[in-house]
This record gives sequence, C-alpha cells and structure tokens, in this order.
Amino acid sequence: MADLLNHMADLCRRYHDIDLAYRELDRRYTVLRRATGDATASLDRIRATLAQRTAHPEALARQACTIARFAAENLNAASMDPDTTSGP
Repeated sequence: MADLLNHMADLCRRYHDIDLAYRELDRRYTVLRRATGDATASLDRIRATLAQRTAHPEALARQACTIARFAAENLNAASMDPDTTSGP
C-alpha cells in the first residue's frame, strides 16, 4: 500500500511539474506571438513611411530605421525574456 501511495505522490508531482512547464510555454508563446504581430505592424508602418512623398528622403529613411530598430529590439526582448518587452 505504501508503494502505491508513493507512486501516486510521484505521479502528482510529475503532473504538477508538467503543468507548470506547459503554462510557462503557453505564456512565452503568447508573448512571442504578440511581438511578431507588433513586428508585422512595424513593417506596415515602414512601408507607409517610405511611401510618403512629402518628407525629405533622409528623414524618411531615419524614421523607417527607428521603427525597424524598435521592432528588432522588441522581438529580441521577447525571445530572451518574455517579461521585458517594450514599445516604441
């Protein structure tokens, strides 16, 4: 009987560990999914910025580079530590 109880306790601990790991993976997936969505939106902003004909070309390029840098930083932060994403 003691062996059965020990086995059940071991299974319970394993289930708990697997559940925690699943929740962490799900949280990381959500953060990465959000970051990739933000990066996609950044690409659209870059396209819109470069399509403007009213500003100086160098200013447009600087603005597009700034948007790209923020997108890259956010993706990098999300892939390294999902709690430290920042926005432009």
